[in-house]
Amino acid sequence: ASEDMLDGHCEKCNAPTTGTRRWIFTGQCNDPSGSRYVSFFDDTAVRLLGGRTADEMAPTKESDSSRFDAHFLKHSFQRVVMKCQVKSDTYNDEQRIKVSCQNFEPLNPVAEGRRLLAEIASMGA
Repeated sequence: ASEDMLDGHCEKCNAPTTGTRRWIFTGQCNDPSGSRYVSFFDDTAVRLLGGRTADEMAPTKESDSSRFDAHFLKHSFQRVVMKCQVKSDTYNDEQRIKVSCQNFEPLNPVAEGRRLLAEIASMGA
């Protein structure tokens, strides 16, 4: 398959195929306890980037990289509540922790505060 054209050929059914680009990137996420690099895959990345798919943004990256960078910057520094998956991996006898975003929602300070108060109250019971 050609990365530029995304065209390929299926050997099993002997038919031409066309693929799609998918987002895979890492972003630095911060909270009061510190920061961590978090991986974003296509489903969460599209939502994070305002609904724009990798196929939609590819021509912009090729023709106007400053506009492409501006789109990323526009969607940076969002306040969200994330649900992440954390895995421990060993690579070259070195243990690493991988974090990937499974879901996120815009921060609602009132709802989040109530949730935290309920969680604290349940600890005392």
